[in-house]
Amino acid sequence: MAMDESVPSDPQQWLMLGADRRSTNGTSYIDFEFFQAGITANPDFTFTSLGHDGGRTINDILLTFEYGNGGSNVNIYCYLWEPDGAEGFEYTLYVILSNYNAFGQTNLVSVDVPFGAFNALTYDPYQFAEGGLNLTDIFGGLPDPCLGVSFSNVLIKTKNSTAPTAALNDFVGPISVGLTINTAEIFNDPSVYCSTTGSGGLGINPSARYRMVGIAPTITGVQNGTFSASPAGLVIDANTGIIDADNSNIGTYTITYTYTTNGCIKTTETSFQIYGNPDAPTSGGDQSECQQAPIQTLTAATRSWLIEKGVAAERLTAQGFGESQPLIDCNEGPCSDDDHQLNRRSVFLVQK
Repeated sequence: MAMDESVPSDPQQWLMLGADRRSTNGTSYIDFEFFQAGITANPDFTFTSLGHDGGRTINDILLTFEYGNGGSNVNIYCYLWEPDGAEGFEYTLYVILSNYNAFGQTNLVSVDVPFGAFNALTYDPYQFAEGGLNLTDIFGGLPDPCLGVSFSNVLIKTKNSTAPTAALNDFVGPISVGLTINTAEIFNDPSVYCSTTGSGGLGINPSARYRMVGIAPTITGVQNGTFSASPAGLVIDANTGIIDADNSNIGTYTITYTYTTNGCIKTTETSFQIYGNPDAPTSGGDQSECQQAPIQTLTAATRSWLIEKGVAAERLTAQGFGESQPLIDCNEGPCSDDDHQLNRRSVFLVQK
């Protein structure tokens, strides 16, 4: 999967595929079938699918590569799983792909391969095939150009013709994939944050910057969108989605990612929470959550500080113990602020 961002306002998603075959005689057909729901192969060569629409899910995709004349000519077909109008389902051919939105090619000469190919170290001409498809453009040509889907598995198979119901010759998979087309998903790690200031105000404790400066989102799918949050109180960069948690208020926020694909404006959401740290027992918030997530508090702060001071990240292993190894057991009686301070500590083990 690749993203063409040469025009930032109109990013294009490309899918790169490749496969090999033993025989290069006549016309060959290779399928790449993408499933939204999970699918598994059974020992008796049947499949078990979690799809509820005739064993698949509406808008599953079948891409068929047809290699004629031994493989030198390539045609690519795109099918969509849809209701058939008779209370069943079928694959409907929507696009015969051409050079402006897809490209397929086989090796025209012998190619040496280090991993071995059918008990040899060389691919014969027309034995290996690969292709690239502009998914953004292909989806834009469907009846609903705003359609977006996420796939969990791909099944690769060879068959006797381009027909979706053609006899199956061989298959590989199903293979787990994380393929998101014409849509997007976001999440933050961590999604629950324990503020070192207790109130989220950076001015109260400037050293909070040693904890975690900037929590960046992970975006799957369409890029170059914008971010917003509600309710007010979360400091978030509208263009990058980076959160300044220690300069934000304690609370639970909904982060909205807005993006455009094929002229369609879409949104997706995720949740982000900031709790009061038990460093400030009177600050409010779910302090027990912070006490049970020490890797987000003192442990993460110590590791970040050491990296800032020049210690290579790969040399560090951080582990938080929460309330499991206190110097002073607060269960035996109320702890003072000094007692809490003694329990909040970092211990270093230096290994050669």
